[in-house]
Amino acid sequence: MAPRAAVQLLKDSLRPLTHGKCVYCESLLEVDAYLEIEHYMPKTLDEDQVFEWHNLFPACHMSNVKKGAKAPVSLIKPDVEDPEPYFEIDWGTGELEPHPSLGAEERRKAEKTIELCGLQRGALCEKRYKLLLRLGRLLIRIAQAGSLDHLARQDLDDLLDPQTEHKLVVRLRLKQAGADDLVEEDRRRFRA
Repeated sequence: MAPRAAVQLLKDSLRPLTHGKCVYCESLLEVDAYLEIEHYMPKTLDEDQVFEWHNLFPACHMSNVKKGAKAPVSLIKPDVEDPEPYFEIDWGTGELEPHPSLGAEERRKAEKTIELCGLQRGALCEKRYKLLLRLGRLLIRIAQAGSLDHLARQDLDDLLDPQTEHKLVVRLRLKQAGADDLVEEDRRRFRA
């Protein structure tokens, strides 16, 4: 098999693992950014892991380049650790912050992940902020109506779609609103 064909086969196999999104920043791959094969342990640091499945992730160019060939010391490994408990969102800016309940080691891990993967890029923060606004409007509409009307259900289904960008934002905002049942439904859909 030619190298280009092998790379494409790997990309096609990795893409579904994250529903077509970057494993780090959750941007849609092939829409907002090209899919690149991210080596959690960089190829230059450990050639033995170049083709190890547990070392390969779908990532966008920006996150992959930003992380570069740095050793993943204190970097969240998304297939082993759930990133959600590590972060919170600044509701006014869309910026990620380490969750205040973290211990010192976990806080460093969250900070390093934000830094090494470029998760404070302006466009990402803006998208997260707009998603927060959209969720806020939806939650207000549901609260005022006392139930889900047809349009609210469609909007909610769209937000709970596994391919929706920035699931971290969706889940954290729903959790803040006390909609734990919707958070669980979102997780279930993502795992399905």
